[in-house]
Amino acid sequence: MALREYRDDEGVTWRVWAVIPSSVSRSEIAVAGDFQTGWLCFDCGSEKRRLKPVPSSWDERSDQELDALRRAADVVRKG
Repeated sequence: MALREYRDDEGVTWRVWAVIPSSVSRSEIAVAGDFQTGWLCFDCGSEKRRLKPVPSSWDERSDQELDALRRAADVVRKG
């Protein structure tokens, strides 16, 4: 599993990784619609975002391209 770390334009450090549910986990828990094929997770400690589906070659993209993906991702609400 690839893990990337980068800083955005405001100096916030983000960790990024792909989450791909296995067939076992999909059968044990409900993975909603588009999330069944996986998502890209962005986490800075105080905020988490998810982008679905996982973009191809995301782990080879520049920090600026990763940050554009982060901005397009959905904020995960704490609950």
